[in-house]
Amino acid sequence: MAITSFVENTAAKTGQSERKVRRDAARARLIPKIAEVVGTSLDKGDELDALVNLPDEKQSEVIARAKAGERVSAHRSIDRRSFGNRRFIIDVARPGA
Repeated sequence: MAITSFVENTAAKTGQSERKVRRDAARARLIPKIAEVVGTSLDKGDELDALVNLPDEKQSEVIARAKAGERVSAHRSIDRRSFGNRRFIIDVARPGA
């Protein structure tokens, strides 16, 4: 029996691509309060990717505002001068692939 990775297993069970599963897992790992984003103005892929680029304190602030019903954008909250401190979602190929 072959050993499958979390990504392969999840992709097979959900019908999603392995790339999408990796991207969603990375977002969940990099946004500690991601569950609070569901149903808010931040509940879109591009907003989630922008949230990843915010420091944890700023993420919490923007998420709290969105959760309170305010229409916010993580894109507008990024300090463009702090490029060196940003984190990015990177689609990394599986080792050995």
